[in-house]
Amino acid sequence: MVDELARLVDQSALATEVPLAIAVCNGAGQLDEVARGRWPDGRLVRPTDRFYAASLAKQITGAAAAVLVRDGRLDPDLPVAHYLPDLPGWADDITARHLAHHTAGLPAAGEVEPAEDDWTDAFALSAFRRLPQLVSAPGTAYLYSNLGYVLLAHVIARAAGWPPCHVMI
Repeated sequence: MVDELARLVDQSALATEVPLAIAVCNGAGQLDEVARGRWPDGRLVRPTDRFYAASLAKQITGAAAAVLVRDGRLDPDLPVAHYLPDLPGWADDITARHLAHHTAGLPAAGEVEPAEDDWTDAFALSAFRRLPQLVSAPGTAYLYSNLGYVLLAHVIARAAGWPPCHVMI
């Protein structure tokens, strides 16, 4: 399985020139890992490097939110500031429901600021703290934003009582 996985990752990395790391759990419960490519600073990608999976993780993020809502640990209509009080004033106006439905008024990821570094949790939270205002009033417009799901993951982690996110989404 590792050889086939490596072949597929090699094809994808060559075609896209994007660093990739993939882990697959086989039927025996063992983890097969393959990493290819280089980071912008020239470092080789390692299987232990973390990536934001962005759109690939939205279903898992949504399911986690639904379970927490069901269990009464996440109120989808409380302000994000309830869970993350160190964000700017705009966090008083948006909710987990806004984030889940892309109606929070957050800008698209590329419109926040260029990443001087990799998109880590620390970088994303720092970008949120520097965001002066929303693009539109919450609940008034649909605007697809991976940033919203990064923020939703942090809200979910806080509602669940977990430490700050360490698993990239």
